[in-house]
Amino acid sequence: MMIDRIKSFGQGLETKKTSPSRNINNAVGNDNIRISEEAKLMAEEVKLKSDVDNIKKSMLSQPDLERISKVQQLKADIKNGEYDFDSYEKLNSTAETLIYSFLSN
Repeated sequence: MMIDRIKSFGQGLETKKTSPSRNINNAVGNDNIRISEEAKLMAEEVKLKSDVDNIKKSMLSQPDLERISKVQQLKADIKNGEYDFDSYEKLNSTAETLIYSFLSN
């Protein structure tokens, strides 16, 4: 069996002359783009979510000095036996705070 040779790249290709380009100056300004109100609202929502995420990240990266001091005080009170475990209000408040902090992350 005999296989014909494949011509090298560019051999045997005919060149075609192109027609002169049209004057496109007349076409400038004819294109219009309309963005729907729904798309604008979606873009605004995405931006707001991004802003919230950025604020949240910056808040998490900065230490909350007030919270740190409260935790240190509670640890000291527990260690010294001064924390009132029998107070239902304190236990309920502490439990709610812990649950909220876990669910918000």
